[in-house]
Amino acid sequence: MKEDEVSIVNSKDKFVGNYRGQIINIMVMNECLVDDIIAKYYCGDSMEKRREFIHTILGQEQFGLMRKKEIILYILTNNFRDFLESNKSLNGSNGFGAYFTKLIEMRNICAHRRYIPDTVLSREEFSFSLDNYSTKSHRINIHPHIRKESETANDIRECLNLRKKLQEIKKLVGLAVDIVE
Repeated sequence: MKEDEVSIVNSKDKFVGNYRGQIINIMVMNECLVDDIIAKYYCGDSMEKRREFIHTILGQEQFGLMRKKEIILYILTNNFRDFLESNKSLNGSNGFGAYFTKLIEMRNICAHRRYIPDTVLSREEFSFSLDNYSTKSHRINIHPHIRKESETANDIRECLNLRKKLQEIKKLVGLAVDIVE
């Protein structure tokens, strides 16, 4: 491989690593927010009780993000139906639950699938797959120098949008707890 080709491959590898890292990082922060929402709902304003709840219950292996999403949906369904109603068609999905699930799956793809460069179309354009041997691969077409139009930028935007929605839920839960107490 020529030096120029090695440089292109290295820049693509770096771009893919950056994309995966951003998705995983944002979703980890989203999961922390989910933990805080659930703890606030069940423990109120006591920081000591909330930390204990997160550490002893939510932090356990059987409480993955998908399970926590189900708890959030339970809280919303039983207390904040207006939020679910107003987010029925969130970004083309079938509601907040489907939207949240899609982003959890994206996070899992980024965290657990191996990176396979598919095609290098030019210095600016290429595609890659994230594959784990057992399921269909997830193909992403990249235009690194036109990030606004690239699928990766949209994926990152979607994860950040989930954070905004979770912050809305946290406000709702905070208000509800304050009213009850």
